[in-house]
Amino acid sequence: QEKIMLGTRWGKVLSNLKKFIAIRNAYAEQGGHYCQITLQLTFLETNVQELADIVQLGIELGVDRIKGHHLWAHFTEIKSLSMRRNSDAIARWNHSVIQAQKVAKAHPLPNGNIIKLVNIDLLDDSAQHDLVPGGTCPFLGQEAWVATDGHFNPCCAPDKVRRQLGDFGNLTNKTLDEI
Repeated sequence: QEKIMLGTRWGKVLSNLKKFIAIRNAYAEQGGHYCQITLQLTFLETNVQELADIVQLGIELGVDRIKGHHLWAHFTEIKSLSMRRNSDAIARWNHSVIQAQKVAKAHPLPNGNIIKLVNIDLLDDSAQHDLVPGGTCPFLGQEAWVATDGHFNPCCAPDKVRRQLGDFGNLTNKTLDEI
């Protein structure tokens, strides 16, 4: 995690997540809305063997959903990290998916629900192609990201790239409808 999200510290992130989940749970128990929490990751050769462990961690913490997406290997330097690059990588991916799905089914969340696994699906060998050749990001218009400082972001790209899209506003001084 620290190699991808530069400047973060896993221990601090985990501590903050535990605090946030406790606040969410207490708020919901007092009659407030229940906020669904998702752990999102990019599926990489360097983390595929951790997928079942990430699902187990999410269950233990009380996370509602584990979601991810396959790497868009638009640069030669990262093509070797794609789990869709060849049949051997796809086989490793599929093995990890089966393990993650087994963990999810065997261990309900503290609230009794089964953790949702989104985009954690088996691939066939025909999956060795660009996800959206020359196309539009499939997340655009479907999801939004709010940074810890309140900035609204329409994209999950790394911060430096995302900022090139412009400043869409900040939820500390505008409503979502205004943005």
